[in-house]
Amino acid sequence: MEYVKFGVLLWFSWAQFISNAHSADSSQQPFPTEKLLVLTVATQETDGYRRFMQSADYFNYTVKVLGMGEEWKGGDVGRSIGGGQKVRLLKEAMEGLSDQEDLVVLFVDR
Repeated sequence: MEYVKFGVLLWFSWAQFISNAHSADSSQQPFPTEKLLVLTVATQETDGYRRFMQSADYFNYTVKVLGMGEEWKGGDVGRSIGGGQKVRLLKEAMEGLSDQEDLVVLFVDR
């Protein structure tokens, strides 16, 4: 009996989600890209970096690259714990943005 109650609850939750998603699509305005800042960390221009920047440019996103040209000191997370370089760079960047209350910051990592 508990499975039936759970199934009914799950079905109603899904129906509500679909209903909200459909109504939000028709009334929601596009997000202004000038209020969005994309942050990422890259120490060198790799192929993946260039593709990412090309995509960001296509969608007219403002991207701030942290750490470009610096030596990578973050470690190899695949083999050990990271060195915290990305976190340090992100923290420094966020401190400089603290006065912009309406800015949305999106941090992108690979």
